Amino acid sequence: MAQPSPIGLTWLQAPLDGLARGDRLALSRADAERLFGVDGPGEARIGDFAAGHRCRAEFAETLVLFVKSPLRRMSHG
Repeated sequence: MAQPSPIGLTWLQAPLDGLARGDRLALSRADAERLFGVDGPGEARIGDFAAGHRCRAEFAETLVLFVKSPLRRMSHG
């Protein structure tokens, strides 16, 4: 029997915060579903979590890819 993954939200936060613009972090789809749930609600939670770390989430069949987004500058107008 396979051992459960030790990955948790705390483990995921530090690497996401440490990414530079354009860097990526892959998480298996199984781990993502275990942490956030499945289907639409799970994907929405993943998207919210990613946005909170200035990333976007890209979904594939076997993984979720977190991509660090560029910082948005405030316009003064």
